[in-house]
Amino acid sequence: MRKIVIYICILIILGCAVYYIGDMTGHPVSELWEYAGEKISEHSILSGSIPSDERYESLKREYSFDREMYPYLYMLSERGQKAYYIIYDGVSKCEKNIRLGSEIGVDRIEIMTVVTAVYNDHPELFWMDSAARYTYEENSGIIVDISPEYNDLVNNLSAAKKTFKANADQILSYAKKLGDNSVLAKEVYIHDCLCEICDYDESASNHQSAYSCLVEGRSVCSGYSRAFQYLMQQLGIPAYLVIGDINGGGPHAWNMVMINGNYYNVDVTWDDEVGRQIDEKCHAFFNVSDDDIKATHKRDNLSLNLEYCPYNDMSYEKAVGYTITIDSINMVPPSK
Repeated sequence: MRKIVIYICILIILGCAVYYIGDMTGHPVSELWEYAGEKISEHSILSGSIPSDERYESLKREYSFDREMYPYLYMLSERGQKAYYIIYDGVSKCEKNIRLGSEIGVDRIEIMTVVTAVYNDHPELFWMDSAARYTYEENSGIIVDISPEYNDLVNNLSAAKKTFKANADQILSYAKKLGDNSVLAKEVYIHDCLCEICDYDESASNHQSAYSCLVEGRSVCSGYSRAFQYLMQQLGIPAYLVIGDINGGGPHAWNMVMINGNYYNVDVTWDDEVGRQIDEKCHAFFNVSDDDIKATHKRDNLSLNLEYCPYNDMSYEKAVGYTITIDSINMVPPSK
């Protein structure tokens, strides 16, 4: 059966829009993973690979992806979940060509959703870039293999992983001392550490990754959100990447956390920016409800399937103490 290779930029909205106080202007970042492609004349298919169904069954025994920690996996169909495991494993090992095989049955539309799910669930894959090639069967449209692209950190990945872990462990070592029952205290500490060590900078390298925030100290909303997600995951606290849009400001990323079975929104990027402008710590967007931020934050793509956040009883103002509130912030769209 004839196979065709397409070069794609996988659709994951990873940009950032920051609103500013008063008449200050911002710099929206709108780097999107887009689907656009061209035919590539030559492409080698791996031969002698383990059949994909067998590889999936093996990987399912190797990796434990709990539903509470990795929600995007469970938004996929059964065949999508099989592809998810295989792609995750391949990216973890920096494979240049990840064989799915026609037996998995993922088509050209679903492969985009699968890669989005892998990206959204796994901030630790900081070397994963925004483009890939895939090969599909012309008649059926079934994906045969996918070849991810990686950012420049992959060139010295062992050192990058070591530095990433060391920087994360510095923060985690203290957070773990706060006790198993201090979820809120740990969350506050992680939130405040990221605001302290990172500056919003759309010109920063690798700014869509957790690495940019934790190691380089310069990032945009995607980097802040993925760093927060990673650190919370390491503490055993469910935290998700939320992808959406800011009214008048373009794409944006923030987080959702689960505390005692309830879900809350956290926007570290906006708290950091507002705090810098008023020269005091800000927790206005800490553990707020969907209603609290509905005027500005709108979920999109797979994030529409995340849980509803109806509560704000764990907001900083209610659970910890004073902070500037959303209502008292004069938010205006950034200039374009």
